[in-house]
Amino acid sequence: MKAITYERFGGPGVLGMTDIAVSEPRKGEVLVRVCAAAINPVDWKIRNGSMTFVAGRKFPRRSGMDFSGVVEACGPGVVGLKPGDSVLGMTAPMDASQGSFAEKCVTRAENVLRKPERLSHVEAATVTLAGLSALQSLRHCKVGAGKNVMLVGASGGVGTFAIQIAKSLGAHVTAVCGPRGVVLCAQLGADIVIDRTREDPLKSRQIYDAVLDLAPAHSFGACRHLLTSNGAYLSTLPSAANIWSKTWTTLFGSQRVSMLILKPGAGDLKELGTLLASGAVKPHVSRVFPFGEAEIRELHRVAEEGHVLGKLAVEMA
Repeated sequence: MKAITYERFGGPGVLGMTDIAVSEPRKGEVLVRVCAAAINPVDWKIRNGSMTFVAGRKFPRRSGMDFSGVVEACGPGVVGLKPGDSVLGMTAPMDASQGSFAEKCVTRAENVLRKPERLSHVEAATVTLAGLSALQSLRHCKVGAGKNVMLVGASGGVGTFAIQIAKSLGAHVTAVCGPRGVVLCAQLGADIVIDRTREDPLKSRQIYDAVLDLAPAHSFGACRHLLTSNGAYLSTLPSAANIWSKTWTTLFGSQRVSMLILKPGAGDLKELGTLLASGAVKPHVSRVFPFGEAEIRELHRVAEEGHVLGKLAVEMA
């Protein structure tokens, strides 16, 4: 089968289309024929070598995690799924031997969800990593009914899901984004939208129960004055500064600092599926690429350049 692989770290040019053998699903795994896939920041960060501390240096590597497709085979012990089922999901994070930019992929059954009928395969392919990241980030910060939350980087992949999930929980949402994302954030349900090029979000006069820095752009220290006395700050970047802030606030403060460490699981994926099936949450796909070597290199380049509205997807022929 055709798959995107690479033999060394570097820019998008290291990616190539190769012929590889199809993996057989083992116990608890499913083999999926990929219909569409999507890119996340973790994909290009692994490719450029900036995540070797968790991803390792094993080569060759495959690229991509998120996918939507059709189950072709189930390994022993898989229940609730069968060949022919349309599904969405993700391959195991940091697994060099699997990737969604391929004609087929293998993953654990708990990393897969039946695709809601209202979603196309392209839409469904963009859901798993960003949607779970948004859901778990909001939960870490105890965002719920009546809570006032600021989302920094709200027009990106995680942010567009976070706006909708926060609104479904009954929260009041302030979305911070660039000028290109203002209309989109408002359409997704944000109560207030701050164009960061026209207004400094750190000078907001509101006080928030939670600030989620999804860009990430601001430290806890820079956001601390925006929080209630027991408010929560979360960053998607596990930096040394954030680790120190988390330790300090745990020992001495009433405010809380968290860093997102995604934990894939069937329970959260099912909860996300319910929101998708009801229409409370809908993916926003800003651009779709065909499955080809040059196109996947361009996909990585555009994603790494940043300022993407919502998600970028790949559609298989």
